[in-house]
Amino acid sequence: YLGAVKLIYIDPPYNTGSDNFVYPDDYTMNEEEYENGIGLFNVDGNKLFKENNNGNSRFHSDWCSMIYSRLLLAKNLLTFNGVICIQIDDNEYDNLKKICDEVFGASNFMACVSWHRNYASANDSKTFSNVIDYILIYSKTPNYRRNLLPRTEKQNSLYKYDSDDGKGRWRSDNLSV
Repeated sequence: YLGAVKLIYIDPPYNTGSDNFVYPDDYTMNEEEYENGIGLFNVDGNKLFKENNNGNSRFHSDWCSMIYSRLLLAKNLLTFNGVICIQIDDNEYDNLKKICDEVFGASNFMACVSWHRNYASANDSKTFSNVIDYILIYSKTPNYRRNLLPRTEKQNSLYKYDSDDGKGRWRSDNLSV
């Protein structure tokens, strides 16, 4: 399927706090490899910055390593004008966005769609009830063009031509659009 897939939609596993993912592949680094890779210590052996908190990349390294390798493979499957849509919650949104910018290129970011995944908030949440997921959409290359379908007569009937202002714009009767 190399270069043959037009659309990929994935809903990857979220950061569960463990490295028990469905797939048996292992892309993680041991602690010493990680510290050397990020330059945690200077030449004198002094620690250059604080680590191991929720905002630090090490906290999410298992998940980031897992998703990065899969996105590289997914990119190779896409056609020259293919698109990938990745559903994510707010726990890994920032990390996923940075990884996608690296893999697909920030200029190929098309949109972030908010999806209201639950109709009602959960009263058993410790803080806020998260009811929104995000769908990051990237094209493989800047060659992507939408393939729009023509509007039907029924769809056109929902619009009125506004000639009162002389600008000749279409206006919907439904302000929610």
